[in-house]
Amino acid sequence: MKTMTKLKVFFCAIMMAIGFACGFIPWGNPNAFHGVGFPFAQVYWEHGLDYPNPFAPFINALVFLILALVILLCIYLLKCVRKSVCKRQK
Repeated sequence: MKTMTKLKVFFCAIMMAIGFACGFIPWGNPNAFHGVGFPFAQVYWEHGLDYPNPFAPFINALVFLILALVILLCIYLLKCVRKSVCKRQK
């Protein structure tokens, strides 16, 4: 595999790991509505009631993977635009 392809795969894997780890970030006030997980919570609590979301770690990892792919797409598009501008100037 080429070095750039390895870097892209590594970047996507790191983003997925960050997304999975974000599933364990607590937020909110313990005396009111609160939960654990970002951007999708694994569990919400409100006045002693809990609302679990067992798919949250996988959804968070998927969201961060999509974010990584969008970042890589933007980098690719910027390179294409730069090449076309350089060709027009010559």
